[in-house]
Amino acid sequence: CNNLQFDFIHVAPPCSAPEVLRNSPEITNANNFLDINQKSLQHAKFANIFGIGDCLGSPNKKTAAALYSQMRTLSKNIPRFLEKKPLLETYNCYSSCPLIVSFRHVVLAEFTLEGPHETLPINQAKPRYISFLLTRYILPFIYWKLGVKGHWLGPATIRKILHFGVSKE
Repeated sequence: CNNLQFDFIHVAPPCSAPEVLRNSPEITNANNFLDINQKSLQHAKFANIFGIGDCLGSPNKKTAAALYSQMRTLSKNIPRFLEKKPLLETYNCYSSCPLIVSFRHVVLAEFTLEGPHETLPINQAKPRYISFLLTRYILPFIYWKLGVKGHWLGPATIRKILHFGVSKE
């Protein structure tokens, strides 16, 4: 057994595709996840299949925050597909994970494949009490009152407002 020195460690369980996908090689990639275009969320071979959530064969981290941003893309692309219009390639593999580092301090990690993609106009990599407050009071509200009902499509609009319209979206 090797000993590793670290100041902070975030251990996440391995993700695996559900059994129905593991047993469906015609629609999955080599890792048994749904084979999709990571920007449009449309299947790579079958145009009438779209994916969302943890089953996607995309490099994003599997979080609720990722799912909400995927919903934003799908809410535009499925109607466009039905109307035979070109799809938008708008999903940027955004994800977010609050990392609780003390009783009242949280690192609110938000990122895409390109690196940090912060909603607040502050350095969210620094443990902050405001991030704790968001994690404790705001995120549960978003999840239970908006997210599970399909009314939250990620923080893109809030990010644009807080960054005065200058955003990577």
